Amino acid sequence: GLVVGRAVIRDLVSGPEMVRAFARLMLIVGVVPIAAPTLGGLMLMVMPWQGLFVALAVFGVVGALAVAFGLTETLPAKRRSTGGIASAARSYRVLLNDPEYVRSALVVAFTFAPLFTYVSVSAFVMRAIYGLDAASYGLMFAAHSVALVAGNQLSGRTAGRWRTSRQLV
Repeated sequence: GLVVGRAVIRDLVSGPEMVRAFARLMLIVGVVPIAAPTLGGLMLMVMPWQGLFVALAVFGVVGALAVAFGLTETLPAKRRSTGGIASAARSYRVLLNDPEYVRSALVVAFTFAPLFTYVSVSAFVMRAIYGLDAASYGLMFAAHSVALVAGNQLSGRTAGRWRTSRQLV
């Protein structure tokens, strides 16, 4: 879902409007960690824990079908390529030789690596080491998610005040 959303934004807008669009996308993405524990808890009241995986699978299939049948191609025909391994290798070479792309990719990598690490281990650390109960951990996680969303929205609001490449640094 994130890849498709980002690709559509990249296909349709550029410059400050692209920064604002990515900030709006991150608003949606940021709401999920806030809502997920609550929704999961409510679902556990009516189904066993295995049902959560069934629900996620159904959600994934519905999302894939929505994209397959409801989303038209957003990349203009003149910017499309026929593909192939050789073409992909040339594209990677071009990307890796573009300092702005490499800088942007590193910003994303160094932003998401700690985020995924935090998501992976925070429950253990906060509950087992610091003794937070499930409700307190959920509130703490939600507060961090709100801060992430707020930061992204601030980024969207400041789009256009500085060059996009400067905003990424």
